[in-house]
Amino acid sequence: MDQTAAAAIDPKLFRNVMSRFASGVTVVAVQTENGVRAMTANAFLSGSLNPPLTVVSVAKRAHMHPVLSEAKTYSISFLAREQEDLSNLFAGRKVEGAKAEFFDFHGAPALEGALAHIALTPHDVHECGDHSLFLGEVRGMQAKGGTPLLYYASAYHHLATEPESTTHKVANFW
Repeated sequence: MDQTAAAAIDPKLFRNVMSRFASGVTVVAVQTENGVRAMTANAFLSGSLNPPLTVVSVAKRAHMHPVLSEAKTYSISFLAREQEDLSNLFAGRKVEGAKAEFFDFHGAPALEGALAHIALTPHDVHECGDHSLFLGEVRGMQAKGGTPLLYYASAYHHLATEPESTTHKVANFW
């Protein structure tokens, strides 16, 4: 697509159309000298099985962008249905009484109560317009049963039926 055609795409329409893709909600967290820095992200996906890689898209204007750029390790936590307030908190909204607790997971801060955790080391970064795609190599991961927090049409949603409760743990790839 040439620049003229790209310029003709209405940004509001683009955002509205893209919001029709349902996704889970994650929190990306990094331990810094000043404590844990975290942000909500729904632009997340698995990138590769061999080696095991994930991809998260972060706006260049986001406070997390330079933090993640300098991180030696970070985590992705998949939010549970009950963690909507934490999603809002890490999206930069004021949330009365919201309190996040983190624990060390393979050297990265992971959010307590989440359905799954992935510990990562930076693998690569690719420019993507006004965002960067951060590729992380999986160091460890774990999952538990529960109901995910979903995002669709710019709003939170939940599954109509509860999924079967299964737990999978993978201690460490290294």
